[in-house]
Amino acid sequence: MHHFVILAYNEEQNLPRLFTSLQAVATSLGSPYSVVLVNDGSTDGTVAVAEEFQTRMPIHIEHHSPNLGVAQGFRTGFRSALSMANDGDIIFTLEADNTGDLVLLSEMMKKIHAGADVVLASCYAPGGALRGLSFERKVMSRGINLVMKMLFPIKHCHTYSSFYRAYRSDVLREAVSRYGDGFIETNGFTVAAEILFKLRRLGVKMDEIPMVLQYDERKGKSKMKVWRTIMDYISFLVREVKQEIQFRFGGLP
Repeated sequence: MHHFVILAYNEEQNLPRLFTSLQAVATSLGSPYSVVLVNDGSTDGTVAVAEEFQTRMPIHIEHHSPNLGVAQGFRTGFRSALSMANDGDIIFTLEADNTGDLVLLSEMMKKIHAGADVVLASCYAPGGALRGLSFERKVMSRGINLVMKMLFPIKHCHTYSSFYRAYRSDVLREAVSRYGDGFIETNGFTVAAEILFKLRRLGVKMDEIPMVLQYDERKGKSKMKVWRTIMDYISFLVREVKQEIQFRFGGLP
């Protein structure tokens, strides 16, 4: 079975296209599926759109009020998906804004079945690209990912910051069990990198496929604040260096 975790904050304009595409692609994968939508305090018609599509798709809506941010969104989404998942299932995490091509889901699934524990859709892998992103965002994204790759190299990982991934459910469950509340400690967009670092320390097998990040496909403004995110990453990396030292000399932090 496949489980799709989607975080949404004021995504009324993007969800109809996402759900329509996801319904078609998920059905083509040939396995039952569920969708966990984490409504993170939306004030527009996000919930109404999701409720409309519940008549066509198996969508479970988790509500936050007020907005609690992406880190808590992943905590809630993983908890909900894992409560439904059996060992051997695949948990996908997706952007709600149509920036990731859902056609890639079948290739990600194949890599999981071939033995990968985590598969990343990577815009910085050979063959990947960024489309429609502002110069400021491109510089920030490229710089952050280069720094992380230098400090924390992971085989088959070129993009640390993307939410578009596939996880083997039993591996994700084991990580949550091993780390407990410490599995996700950050509060911002650094959560994507934090999850990878935590899994890396458990020795999970990672793989990736190239992705064209289609930023020109989204409607509405991004929720990311560039300079705040840069400062969050600086603080995050300082903390992760300390935790890496602790891990190397004393086991899991």
